[in-house]
Amino acid sequence: MDALKNAIKTVYGVLTGPVNNALVVVIAILVAVYGNLGGKPAELAPLALGGSTTNFNNVRVADQSVTAPAYSFTSETSLGLYRVASGEMGVAAGGAEVADFNAVNGATFYKFITMAPAAAISVTASVPITPTASYQPLTAAGSLGTTLAASGFVTGTVVTLENLANVTITITDTATTMLSGNIALGQYDTLVVQWDGTNWVQLATSNN
Repeated sequence: MDALKNAIKTVYGVLTGPVNNALVVVIAILVAVYGNLGGKPAELAPLALGGSTTNFNNVRVADQSVTAPAYSFTSETSLGLYRVASGEMGVAAGGAEVADFNAVNGATFYKFITMAPAAAISVTASVPITPTASYQPLTAAGSLGTTLAASGFVTGTVVTLENLANVTITITDTATTMLSGNIALGQYDTLVVQWDGTNWVQLATSNN
């Protein structure tokens, strides 16, 4: 018994760098054997896997709940992911469900969805606008016309353009910017478009 206990301590003592899979397996076997023999290796509980442990094929945990999610954090155990039901995963924060993902309805959010603004683009006449976030503020030195860049976007990307300047920025209806016509954005007016893989397609506009 003492020899086995010393062996476990020796293996555990080398865990000063990244943990590799083989070492984890060896320790798990030794802990299981020693536990079945009635030992209580307190020095191995809990076994913290740190460093660069990789290449696990499958990691499975219990479903858990919104108040105690399966994947959480040592400093905040009520924040994380858990299984709600068949094909449904929840995101918990502070013991409440804030988002839900399932195969039928997709994503459901129970709080505000906030689009962080990109840096405002200073628009230049005839130079295509290249949005960098879903909320794209615009400015300009004077009234002008331009269009939207027609490459480099993931299909389905939605962008809200807002003119912050007290001038008129006209977005031109072109072969790759499918609008109801040229859209003249005055100050605080918006244009919402979606990239379909080839074109920007108008979803909505507002005259504020």
